[in-house]
Amino acid sequence: MFAAITKILPFLTSSSTAAKKWKDILIAVLVVIVGYQNISDDRWALWADTIPYLRGELAKQTVEIDIIEQANATLRADIEQRNAEIERWSNVTAQLEANTSMLQEEISKIEIQANSRIRTVEKQIIPQECSGAMNYLFDSIPELNYNESSTEQDND
Repeated sequence: MFAAITKILPFLTSSSTAAKKWKDILIAVLVVIVGYQNISDDRWALWADTIPYLRGELAKQTVEIDIIEQANATLRADIEQRNAEIERWSNVTAQLEANTSMLQEEISKIEIQANSRIRTVEKQIIPQECSGAMNYLFDSIPELNYNESSTEQDND
């Protein structure tokens, strides 16, 4: 930058016509730059963005932002729907887990009762001769609670 200034400085200090009209040249350059910035739609000199080009880019970006906001709203609605679904399934899962634990407790109670009945039956003395077996069966009829209505229900 300093080298460019030192090369231009002798030109401006010389007694030539261009050196005397440096203000006019500077004004003409500034008018060209301002005209370029306000009129030209493309970028062609010094990679400078013109005002119309920047306005066009702004319009494109505004449209893209609107599209993104619509997509964001759609995604937000989908996420809320999925969250509600997850919450519903969480409630169903909690209810099923509660039912499972209740059923496991019921199964353990039934298992304990069945094991105690089995031990009771195993401990009983069963007669081996015919008359003793018949007396044993006659004595256990009230425990069996055998009637025809229970067999009809079993057949259904």
